[in-house]
Amino acid sequence: MAPGTHALIGWWTANVVPLTRRDRLLVFLGGVLPDLDGLGLLFSDEAYLTYHHVLFHNVFACLGWTVLVALATKDRLRCVVLCVLNWHLHLACDYFGSRGPWDTQPWVLPYFYPLIGRQEGGKFVGPPWYWNPWQWPLDSWPNLLVTLGGFAGWLYIAVRLNRTWFEFVSLRMDAEFCRVLQKWFGTRATATWSDREGKLIRKSYLIVTIAALFACVIAAAHSS
Repeated sequence: MAPGTHALIGWWTANVVPLTRRDRLLVFLGGVLPDLDGLGLLFSDEAYLTYHHVLFHNVFACLGWTVLVALATKDRLRCVVLCVLNWHLHLACDYFGSRGPWDTQPWVLPYFYPLIGRQEGGKFVGPPWYWNPWQWPLDSWPNLLVTLGGFAGWLYIAVRLNRTWFEFVSLRMDAEFCRVLQKWFGTRATATWSDREGKLIRKSYLIVTIAALFACVIAAAHSS
């Protein structure tokens, strides 16, 4: 999926439970950092096609970031769990929604690279389940639906909790931006989710996450 979609999902994950601003940043980054391997595009198309969805779209990159989060966070347990889930949601979204045109091969997602899988003769070689046969094109309607849902969640957090990801740049700018949104929607912000709201959000987030990861397992089994 597109980086913006991953960012929207990552931001929602960072707000599922109450966290400090620094901890939210660490969890949020867990949802966007896998796309660092796409920076090869700045150098050449070949570097992009060779390393995107390879270098950081795997469990070992996830573990590396999780260790750093565990060392830097204040709320260690919740941040580590959310970081792992966020990283894997990114992988799940790309496993299903990152194909080129329908007549092209699915984009690889080498979960156990570099332990399993390698570049050989200009092509990536690995087990069949690294390529999801059910993967749809990047511009398909499911990706648009996920993006719109993520944007709705982003707006809801802004008007309900009085924050957006602009808080990582400037708290003053973020507060003013949220104030304008709250004026438009006629809402008033609170410091955190209500008990009932929080339970519903956490439960729905877990259901969606488990469903996404289970779908990946089914697709992988089907491709083997």
